[in-house]
Amino acid sequence: MRNVSAGIDLANTLFPNAGRIMLAGSSAGGVGAASLAPFITRFAYGNTTKLMVFNDAGPIAVNLFDVGGIAARAADWQFGQFYPASCTECSDTGQGTAIVDWRLENDSTIREAFYSTDGDATNRFFLQVPTQEMYRNLIVTEHGKLHDAYPDRYKRFIRSGDDSHTALQTPLFYLGTANGVPLDVWTADFLVPRPFWMDIVEDFVPLP
Repeated sequence: MRNVSAGIDLANTLFPNAGRIMLAGSSAGGVGAASLAPFITRFAYGNTTKLMVFNDAGPIAVNLFDVGGIAARAADWQFGQFYPASCTECSDTGQGTAIVDWRLENDSTIREAFYSTDGDATNRFFLQVPTQEMYRNLIVTEHGKLHDAYPDRYKRFIRSGDDSHTALQTPLFYLGTANGVPLDVWTADFLVPRPFWMDIVEDFVPLP
């Protein structure tokens, strides 16, 4: 939180009149971008700035059966203290997407994008999810709830048959596709924004 706060303070000093801001992060950085960084940004820039979030494979949807891992992260990172009191579903031992849901409900202009593969080996190890099928069910279900509730402002780009982790700053950002749509084109549609920016979840393809 200190690093994020310092970074946003510096951005506010250098670009005090920014009209549009995108927060993006990969892996654990994606969790930070999709959880608490938007609140710090709103505090620094106010509610009129157009704010967008790109979560690149951040494991904000957690495996609730991994009780020990969840408890350890809650104790080590102490992020629960930053949840709004009015977010009754938010808990440092609960489903991490609750804070995203609360934000989308209370910030009517924010727009958010989520990228992942459904076989992400790094996230499966971190979350203690042994199979591609189980991980796919987790991310499709939890992020699907957000898309269903806010279909115009929360969309997914989920590739199947791949166990790679993250795409930003890798060739996959330009070479990766889902249902024939390149990720970089999809991201541009998100940023503009274009009316045909779409929610894409590929049909299941087993890992090689």
